[in-house]
Amino acid sequence: MNSLIHLIYASEASPTFREHEIPDLLKSIRPANAKRGITGMLLFTGGSFLQMLEGDAERIDELYARLAGDERHARLTQIVREPIQGRLFGDWSMDFAAVDPTDGAERMAAGHETDTFTGISPVRAKRLFAKLWAPSWQKARSQPRTAARAG
Repeated sequence: MNSLIHLIYASEASPTFREHEIPDLLKSIRPANAKRGITGMLLFTGGSFLQMLEGDAERIDELYARLAGDERHARLTQIVREPIQGRLFGDWSMDFAAVDPTDGAERMAAGHETDTFTGISPVRAKRLFAKLWAPSWQKARSQPRTAARAG
């Protein structure tokens, strides 16, 4: 049986990457992730990414290796890689949120103190994703989720 893991990484967007490119990025990665059984969530703020990937360990490791060579990422840093009992984002091929560092001090305090993700600790990274998926967060969101349901 394959082992289920989650991997959380942070990176800085390369100087040539622009936030308006994210919708096109999501259009390409969502079908690919669904095909590979990868779920998760991508956050973007202040020119940095924080992403949780969930799935089979071998497939997650392959994807992370590809990300290491992706020119859109600089200073790619693995924060957490560990076995999990179940998926947090099981219904989402890739959920997405642009986090406004000036909006929602409670959310930011749960995750990090700066406007980038590059220095986030493993505990705070996991807490941020849990908070973003918690029912109270879903009810508080003023706009519908931007993610497409998997498969």
